[in-house]
Amino acid sequence: MLVALARFLNFTLQWMHGALGQEPKGQIYWLNLAVGLVMAEMSLCTAGLVASNSCAWIFGLIVGVMGLNAIAASIAWQVLFGLLPKLQAQLPGLRIGGQLSFLATEVIFASWAILGLAVLVLGVFLPLSYARLRDGAFAWSLIPGIPLGTWIGNTSFPTLSTMAIDAADVLPNPVLEAVELCIGWTLCIGLILSDSCNLAPPSGGVVSAAAIGRALKPARHGSVQ
Repeated sequence: MLVALARFLNFTLQWMHGALGQEPKGQIYWLNLAVGLVMAEMSLCTAGLVASNSCAWIFGLIVGVMGLNAIAASIAWQVLFGLLPKLQAQLPGLRIGGQLSFLATEVIFASWAILGLAVLVLGVFLPLSYARLRDGAFAWSLIPGIPLGTWIGNTSFPTLSTMAIDAADVLPNPVLEAVELCIGWTLCIGLILSDSCNLAPPSGGVVSAAAIGRALKPARHGSVQ
């Protein structure tokens, strides 16, 4: 899903810059490099978590989530408040019906979803993670009852009914899990919308982002459907 989100952002930057007669080569390079590094870092932390049963690795995953969040949010902000207004001023087709306006609608929806996720991560996920770190979660076992340093790749989590609770009024806090679900669904949006990167012309085949940009550039002062 990370690859799909990166592909969608890559595709969006290319056709928007192409329509404006610009080259986004530097941005594309840093986007792909940053997403690749985040994927490698999160894969390493996941392997460490499974191999050691230590919650300390979860905070490494949080760093990866923050990095991915920063990358996607910066591009979404640029698209919504930089590239898109310029294109809407020059291309009437972005405001009326047609395949081009549908493509722009997808970009707007995905960009706002990414920015909403950024607010959620900064406002909820990060403070709660800090609170757990302050409570000593860095030294906790991921699966209670299994010592640190133990491989848990073939172990299942205990059910809530079998877990010992110190006080009768203590209940699980699902906020972090809810935020994680939101992160997953945002990545799913990228996965679903990445399919729109394969626009098919009447003659068959696939239209690339660069081709869309080149087709739009000479029509910036006309009407595009």
